[in-house]
Amino acid sequence: KAQCNLAMCYKRGFGVDKNEEKAAHWLFLSAQQGWEVAQYNLALWLKEDSPSSTFLYNYLFKQLNTPTTSASSSSTTPPKERLIFEWMERSALQGYAQAQNVLAVLLWSGTGCDPNPSYAIQLLREAAEKGDGDACF
Repeated sequence: KAQCNLAMCYKRGFGVDKNEEKAAHWLFLSAQQGWEVAQYNLALWLKEDSPSSTFLYNYLFKQLNTPTTSASSSSTTPPKERLIFEWMERSALQGYAQAQNVLAVLLWSGTGCDPNPSYAIQLLREAAEKGDGDACF
């Protein structure tokens, strides 16, 4: 948890100078260790349309040193979208309601995966039952 919090401080410049490399390092480390909030934040950062997101994608590509593949994605899925889906899915599978909500949107639209509206609805229900306000709408 502390690694994820430190990463977000570096990403935003809270109490420290902004440093994308340190932010990416600590967030990836926390996500790799299985903390669902870090996995969620990693996916959200990748999802941003920014140079910072491109930096993170390149950092992860070097760290993982392999193209990502998911059973839920086709071979024509862009690698960055696949990576977003995979990290969001890791978080959602641990029951993190916010991740379940975002994953449902990805599944509904087929972003990073093959579309799966029935699973998307299931995830939205689960997230809503846990009190995620966005999932209720």
